[in-house]
Amino acid sequence: MIMKKLLVPVLLLIPAMIATGQNTNIKSRTKYPSGTLKPGFEFVTVNQNSNSKSGISGKYSTVPSLERFFLKGGPQLVDKVIRKDGKPVYIERKADQAKSDPDSSPGEKLSRFLEETRIISGTINPKEQFAVTQISEDRNGITHLKTIQRYRGIDIYGSEATFHLSAQKERFVGLFHNIENEINTIPVISSVSAIATVKSDLRLKTVVKELNTNEKKLLKYQSPETRLVIYNTEGKSYSLAWEITVRPNVVEVWRYFIDAETGSIIHSFNATCSDGPETATALDLNNISRTINTYLENGTYYLLNIAEPMFNPSTEEGMIITLDANNTSTTELDYRYVTSANNTWNNKSAVSAHYNATKAYDYFLQTHGLNSINGNGGNIISFINVVEDDGGSMENAFWNGQAVFYGNGGEYFKPLAGALDVTAHELGHGVVS
Repeated sequence: MIMKKLLVPVLLLIPAMIATGQNTNIKSRTKYPSGTLKPGFEFVTVNQNSNSKSGISGKYSTVPSLERFFLKGGPQLVDKVIRKDGKPVYIERKADQAKSDPDSSPGEKLSRFLEETRIISGTINPKEQFAVTQISEDRNGITHLKTIQRYRGIDIYGSEATFHLSAQKERFVGLFHNIENEINTIPVISSVSAIATVKSDLRLKTVVKELNTNEKKLLKYQSPETRLVIYNTEGKSYSLAWEITVRPNVVEVWRYFIDAETGSIIHSFNATCSDGPETATALDLNNISRTINTYLENGTYYLLNIAEPMFNPSTEEGMIITLDANNTSTTELDYRYVTSANNTWNNKSAVSAHYNATKAYDYFLQTHGLNSINGNGGNIISFINVVEDDGGSMENAFWNGQAVFYGNGGEYFKPLAGALDVTAHELGHGVVS
């Protein structure tokens, strides 16, 4: 089954989310999978009239959409800064036409952006810490730079970020890793010793078989691949680690992270790619470990659940999907898929929304015999990271007739996706509407 075929029905459905009689304009926007210039399908933005919102009552608190920071070289205007756990994960500003050199490369513009916003990010010597791994341009003329952050020349695992560059705006999306502890970048444990630890552990988890010459040729594999990375376990300090990719047999591929100082196993997972439904375990907004259903397509995992009884493969209806509004409002909705390269999920809002949608579906099915919220196996769609029209944090969640939209809270509420009763409440509107 092809991911593109699965998602097209959802994307075609989204224009129907506009309530009849709304007078606001609908803006169309073409999106594309990362790394491609010509997408195989089109996204359509959803324009939402606030009159149709239902949800949590209470006082709204909005954050000013414009923040002024005094940076190196004089006052710089930063339009938006979004933080997670006190750390910036999104910085946006207008492109400075007066300072812009038409001959500057995208990489040079990224360096200038990082240097001039380092008082926000807290990054020291950003030119030395960030490396560009990929540059692409979409059909709208927006340039996208994929980056990775490094510590003394060593990649920080999971530090991938994206810099979006257009004639009007510059946007950086990703977590800044500011390492406070001193890290010895010379390993105490050799790669040979680390590999031995991996092989011993693998024998407890799966079948370990020495590959013959033909098998190695077929798999283009000779021996375990190793590289040094800086690894951060959530809630702990950063450490030097061996990242090891190993094939214990013809079918499987595993990835391990071995502490380069102590030799202990930090983390491991089965990285075998087999397109179709998968499951994963991840922490939600309440720091509770949840088992969620995902979907693997061409090496990328999506927060897409087609494992429930309502899914109809002939019509490709009946999926539970979670999308990221990318901190945009419903009047300028600019959403994307929530994805992972290895089926590990650090976006707690997405995990909560996805898990809670499935739990609510189960409740309506088991308790009331409803096959999805419309009783006929319809899709269940959730949007996270939705903001107010002025860019402020939205202390609300609402149902618009076809999907649930979650704000990230503020003065009075935590991120709304974390509450199962909120999800059930909003999907309940779908049941009775």
